[in-house]
Amino acid sequence: MSETAKLDVYWSALPGLKEALFAHGAGPYAELTVGNIAQTVNEHPAVKAFISNFIDAFGDFEGFMKNELITNMASLNISKQEAVLSAEIFARLASIPLINKYDAYQFLADEWAKTSVDLEVIQTEGFNAVKKVDPNMVIKKKDGKEEEVQDGWIGHVIPFELVQRTLLSDEYEAVMQKEGRLAEISSEYDEILDSLSEEEKDSSVTTESSDAFVAKEVSEKLKEIYADVDTQEIKDLNAYAALSRKADKLAFISAHDDVIWFNMEASHDGTYAKKAVNAYLAVLKSVFKFPEESFEAKIIKVDKLMAEEKEVKAQVKADAAALHMKTKETIESLSDEQALELLEQKWIVPFTESIKKLPYAVISVLIDNLKALSEKYAVTYFAVETEIRETESILSVLIDELVGNEYDMKGLSELQKLLKGE
Repeated sequence: MSETAKLDVYWSALPGLKEALFAHGAGPYAELTVGNIAQTVNEHPAVKAFISNFIDAFGDFEGFMKNELITNMASLNISKQEAVLSAEIFARLASIPLINKYDAYQFLADEWAKTSVDLEVIQTEGFNAVKKVDPNMVIKKKDGKEEEVQDGWIGHVIPFELVQRTLLSDEYEAVMQKEGRLAEISSEYDEILDSLSEEEKDSSVTTESSDAFVAKEVSEKLKEIYADVDTQEIKDLNAYAALSRKADKLAFISAHDDVIWFNMEASHDGTYAKKAVNAYLAVLKSVFKFPEESFEAKIIKVDKLMAEEKEVKAQVKADAAALHMKTKETIESLSDEQALELLEQKWIVPFTESIKKLPYAVISVLIDNLKALSEKYAVTYFAVETEIRETESILSVLIDELVGNEYDMKGLSELQKLLKGE
């Protein structure tokens, strides 16, 4: 089917829309008369009516699905239920143009493949199957051999993640935020790597392929960086550390106000022990500010990111393990009402949400096609107009070179005016 034939299907289903988009209600498509195609289409009465009719047709569809699958789950005929649901969908779409009923059926088929399995479990084992968990058995290698071992738990019918997103949302979001931070840290590593020169990448802080930082090498480079840090306060502290006599130390303390002495804990005799001095020296070096885009500043940032990443990973592991066990306990202690709500969330909501998007998807395709055609014809029209103007200009110049009698020249003068648009 050609592009224009496809659009004709829309024009017949959405009366008045073509006239609102194109000059004189007809082609060519270069004669588009609106600037914002999407806004014009979405706000047109025919489009609004199309979406409204769809919403009306499926207004009580969730209730129908809930009655069919939730209320009647123990008695419905699983082998025939898909046909019942598809017939209902087709009947509701019968008066709705443009939407392909088989697109809707595909949504049903995809979800029914999972729902039917759950229904068979419930009809075979009873409703309490919804409140059960099973060992999650996985294959792992041990001593060079593969063996099946348990790795946590999985819901017998209800997925752990569904329970976490609905009944344990606070704990779930907390873990997701931490995992999101880990992803951000990974991106920050990449940004820093991309900003390094080839010489800096060869400074032993990255892997051979220069695609990741090496923690041990970053730590060693950091020691080198801090070893070179030197301020007046650091110089004074190093000089103080070289003193051994108490009197010399007290005199030094009194004479050097560049050192913020109260940042260290003094001994009972008013002097400062070597351990306290070294600890303060480490602090002074760690807070020294290098130029933001310098290699040193980037390595310091990488080191901080590595420390944060290690801490966040430990938190994620602990929090995820705690959430996993809480999810197991939650499933096993579900009330009947909670279990039914979770079944609705698993069986019905994903399907009905997909169905609701159908009319908007149809209109979106129309808008995309219109934009593509408009651009296509607009370029052609612009090229033709440009060529016409160039030809008129050339003809006008050539007329100036022609000679003839009075009547011929008068006619040529009038033609020249027409070519110039006068």
